[in-house]
Amino acid sequence: FLKNDIFFVINCDILFDIDFRHLKDFHMRSKALSTLALRKDPEQEKFGIIETDTGSRITRFLGKPAGAKNSVLKYMFSGIHVMSPEIFGIIKPEYSNICRDVYPGLVESGSLAGYESGGYWIDIGTPANLFRANKDILHNGNPRWINDLLPLPSSAVRYTGKGSVVPASAKISGTVIVADNCVIGDNCLLRDCMIFPGTKIPSGSEVTNCVRGNDFSARI
Repeated sequence: FLKNDIFFVINCDILFDIDFRHLKDFHMRSKALSTLALRKDPEQEKFGIIETDTGSRITRFLGKPAGAKNSVLKYMFSGIHVMSPEIFGIIKPEYSNICRDVYPGLVESGSLAGYESGGYWIDIGTPANLFRANKDILHNGNPRWINDLLPLPSSAVRYTGKGSVVPASAKISGTVIVADNCVIGDNCLLRDCMIFPGTKIPSGSEVTNCVRGNDFSARI
C-alpha cells in the first residue's frame, strides 16, 4: 500500500499541530529517505537528544553516532516521520525497530533529515499529560483547529459533556472536565480532575487531582 508514494508515520499518543504539506515539501527537497519532525523542548534531554547540521541532516540520533563533529543544533523527536518508499529497501522484512535498527544507518549515510516544527505538541501517553492536554483545550493553549471541533466550555474552569448530569450541590474548583454521559452524585467535590465518559460518581465523593473512570483512578 505504501510502495508508490511518500507517506507519513505518526506516533499514536501525541496531540500536535503541524503543516503536513510544508513537511512533505521539505522532505522532497531534502532527498532523504526519512525526515523527522523535530522540536525544541525544555525536556528534550528526557526524550533523547537529536542533533542536526546546518543543512538539516541529522548527525546524531538518540546518542548514535557519538561525537559527531558537524552537529550544531539540538532537538527532540516529535514522533512524526515522513518517508520515501525506497526505505523499504533497507527495512528488513522481519520485525525491526526503526529507531534502533534503521535510523542509525541512515545517519551514517546522510539519508536522515530533520525538520524543525514549532507548533503545539504534547505526549498524551500518561494520565497527567492527558489531563494537561484537555486543560490546554479549555484555556485556549492549543491550535485553532482543536477549538473548531469542540463546544465552548460550560464555565472558565469546567467542561461538561453531552448527556452528563452535574448537580448544583457539587463543589467544583480548579480545572474539571466531565466527559459525555457521566452522572455526578450530590454533594461531590471535584477539583482538578478529568472524568471519563459514562462514569458514575457516588454522592459525597471527593475526586481531586486525578483521571477517573468507573473502574480506575490515576493520580495526576
